[in-house]
Amino acid sequence: MTAACSAANGASPPPASPEATHPIATTTSSTSTTTTTTVAPTTTTSSLPPIGIPAVPYRVGAHTYEWIDDSRPTPANNGYRAKSYRELLTTIWYPAEGTPSTYVHHGATADHAAAPFPIILFAHGHGGEPADYLAEIMSWTSRGYVVVAPEFPLSNGDARGGPSYADVAEQPGDLSFVLSRVIGLDTQPGSWMYQLVDARRVAAIGHSEGAWTVLALAGNSCCRDRRVTAAIVLAGEMAVGFPRPFYKNGAPPLLFVHARDDDVVPYANDRNAYAHAPTPKYFLTLPKGGHVAPYEAAGTRANTAVLTVTNAFLDRYLKNLVAVTIASPDRTVATLFDQLPRP
Repeated sequence: MTAACSAANGASPPPASPEATHPIATTTSSTSTTTTTTVAPTTTTSSLPPIGIPAVPYRVGAHTYEWIDDSRPTPANNGYRAKSYRELLTTIWYPAEGTPSTYVHHGATADHAAAPFPIILFAHGHGGEPADYLAEIMSWTSRGYVVVAPEFPLSNGDARGGPSYADVAEQPGDLSFVLSRVIGLDTQPGSWMYQLVDARRVAAIGHSEGAWTVLALAGNSCCRDRRVTAAIVLAGEMAVGFPRPFYKNGAPPLLFVHARDDDVVPYANDRNAYAHAPTPKYFLTLPKGGHVAPYEAAGTRANTAVLTVTNAFLDRYLKNLVAVTIASPDRTVATLFDQLPRP
């Protein structure tokens, strides 16, 4: 289980973002310290054809790569020297040929029959790794998505010198880098991934520090990647590691998920991020669950609610299934708020 910003790692999260301590504004001012800007709603009209939900879940395959980004450095960390490059151990989970099972089949043959599949970029929490979220990753993959998840150089649990928040501003760039690598594999004849993914349909999902990363990737002028067409923020906020304005240039459809009793990232911080976001946007409130369990404790009622809503959101905005209803399966476990553009 990821420590997900917990002080148990020996590191304390940075202070809450400035947005969390200011009332929600409807306009921006040159004298204000808030870093949000009210913008016109983001359009949700898509010309892409719908992709059906598979009648039978896919078998899940996986490949792992050790990718090097030599265009950006890794800073020194707790006595360990800086590097002139970034190492990104990245796992790709994908629909594979064969009978579905509860296991991941490393190196299995990709199922190209229904390809291309939408892409999900996944960002792990502080002190964690992608495998901590395997139940969610397998659920998404078995429904016809290709999930791409790097271990961030300094915030993963095995980082030399211990997990650090100092590098968070570089993490959106890590997601953009691995997305480019995946698209490169997809366009390379002879690659096992050749024509497996649809680069026009990309979602980013992150938890905790990974949620900070995803919200910056989707809605911050510092590092917005417009290839991302939907994003899910699990227990996140508008983090101070990204000082430039959020939402200044809009954002894709957003789903926020947060437990009221989260004692690491306050619920109010994520509600504030939701309040400032352009439409369409959704907010799933969990009365209980804390900072980690709803996203890692497979089989719990809270986790089931999170999976149900995230699956519906992905089907609606990546597969373009406009008739899909995005709703909480159990209002005693989770309540969904939404705000959609006016017709």
